[in-house]
Amino acid sequence: MTGLKLQGIRRSFSDPAPKLVLSGIDLAIETGEFVALVGPSGRGKTTLLRIIAGLDEAYEGTVTWAGGRRPRLAAVFQEPRLVPWLSVLDNLRLVSDRDRDAEARALLAEAGLAGTETAFPGQLSGGMQRRVALVRALLVDPEFLVLDEPILSLDPDLAQRMREWIGAYWRLRRPTVLLVTHDLREAAFLATRILVLGAGEGTIVVDLPVDLSHPRRQDDPRIEAIIEGLAHRDPMLLADGHDDGRDGRAGRPQPLE
Repeated sequence: MTGLKLQGIRRSFSDPAPKLVLSGIDLAIETGEFVALVGPSGRGKTTLLRIIAGLDEAYEGTVTWAGGRRPRLAAVFQEPRLVPWLSVLDNLRLVSDRDRDAEARALLAEAGLAGTETAFPGQLSGGMQRRVALVRALLVDPEFLVLDEPILSLDPDLAQRMREWIGAYWRLRRPTVLLVTHDLREAAFLATRILVLGAGEGTIVVDLPVDLSHPRRQDDPRIEAIIEGLAHRDPMLLADGHDDGRDGRAGRPQPLE
């Protein structure tokens, strides 16, 4: 069932100079899909994500949700956006309540953050703050989960474990997921479908189904073939933030450390 439909989405900015970022985006996302939106910086990935999340309304075109209602939506951005004067647990309570503290603590433990409940964001590393932000989003029990480079700049081992954790959550709960990433390997490892925003066109130039079962292995040659095929169509996809690390682990993800 189509959960989200975009028709004729256009978005331009005028500061510092007029620029058309998105030009005629037509897209349908099925309920329960895991969609990765890839492309180097400046192609409008985050802009499209913000429109879908309802954070940018200065666009042309239409955004239509199944049943005429926006689903329960949670978003994780590149910046954790935690409230600095609140503890970790109190940051999580912003989207839940004290009756769900046990669930919040369990998610923190799964994220390798047990014992941080009373810490303040400034006492945590950047990577730990990102994991708190991800836990906060999952605590909403989202029907539609928006992820904007949530793993960017983490060390390769931790980044891979976070990918495995996100993948395990999706397999268990089956929310619809839209992941914005620079990393083709990350997209091929997680997504059921990969979209590429074209350079200069402001349109989707590749819409590729990823017909591989989950969980996946980083060293699966079919993932390599997907990466090579996308790079052949657009070499710039390998020029901006692509992680070529090969971990090769699969199976049930362990708690993050």
